[in-house]
Amino acid sequence: MVNIFDYTNYRLFLKDYYTDKKKENTNFSYRYIANKVGFKSAGHFTQIIKGQANISSHLIAKFSKFMKLKKREVEFFELLVYFDQAVSQEEKAHYFERIVNFKEVTAKILTPDQYEFYTKWYYAVIRDVLSTYEFSGDFKKLSNTVIPTISTAEAERAIKLLERLELIKVDERGIYRVTDSFISTSSEEQSIVLSSYAMEMIERAKEAVNLLPKEERMISWSGFSVSKETYSAIVEEIRATRKRIRTLVAKDVHPERVYHFNVQFFPVSKELKPIIKRKKK
Repeated sequence: MVNIFDYTNYRLFLKDYYTDKKKENTNFSYRYIANKVGFKSAGHFTQIIKGQANISSHLIAKFSKFMKLKKREVEFFELLVYFDQAVSQEEKAHYFERIVNFKEVTAKILTPDQYEFYTKWYYAVIRDVLSTYEFSGDFKKLSNTVIPTISTAEAERAIKLLERLELIKVDERGIYRVTDSFISTSSEEQSIVLSSYAMEMIERAKEAVNLLPKEERMISWSGFSVSKETYSAIVEEIRATRKRIRTLVAKDVHPERVYHFNVQFFPVSKELKPIIKRKKK
């Protein structure tokens, strides 16, 4: 019997639920589901599990009743539907956070602490600071190493979280050191947490324009029209550049300051019909 708490994708859950029921009873069919839930056609269920149709709040209740879900299972099913069908990044992050904090979850998913790491920009910054700065407990001083400055309470919260995640540890001298541990996420989780983190760092980039003198920051932009093929080539060039930069960072044995490298490459127009340039005679 399928367990809804093993899933983070409601469409996959419905697909497996159907397969499971079909094994128990060969008469179990899409048409049977349509009649019980209230679809006009049996094919509508196929569209749902393939991502070609969505479920309304009304259908959430209908499906829950049909599958005889218990109260907490209904709540979780509802969250999965809203998470999958959310349009904005803010909505997706909201429902994902609620899924992460659902205690019955057995699916491989981020823990609340792991998720929190990506919700505040300064957690990762503090960890990077500790790779250079010898911190032994002065949270006020630590908070002032960050731009823009965070509060003492935020610095303390960051240290406690990094310790719980085993991303830092205290050595024999009482100095907090960065460990080799890292947070592992699935591709679906990555798309949520990394997009949220990227939005946070874009905000920091905007602040840097006013907070830092020109000689301490590098911000530039360029606008142009390109084909899909050239777009893909530019994306690969950006990835290659990022790798080269990380190689330079790895070779730097005396880091003095924490930096953040942002790259944004996105369309600012709809797809346009290209102008065919005629060759001059």
